[in-house]
Amino acid sequence: MNIIERDGQQYLVTEITTRKGTVVVETPYNPDYVPPEPEPPQPTPEQLRIEQLENESALLAMELVETQIRLEQSESEHAALLLELVEKGVI
Repeated sequence: MNIIERDGQQYLVTEITTRKGTVVVETPYNPDYVPPEPEPPQPTPEQLRIEQLENESALLAMELVETQIRLEQSESEHAALLLELVEKGVI
């Protein structure tokens, strides 16, 4: 990177070599310039669909766990009721 100063302004000098020869390009140089952050890549439609399916799968798994918990509670209540009926001589 070559920096030159002319008329109180700094320039970045870049040499570009082509088949037809070398071209010298002078660009105004600002040492305080910070280039902006590049945009993050946008997800592809396939990636979006995969993410959607993963979210749906997680929701279904959570619903399954909740259903299993309710079933276990129901079975426990049913067993307690049967035990009470047996203890009272109803059955």
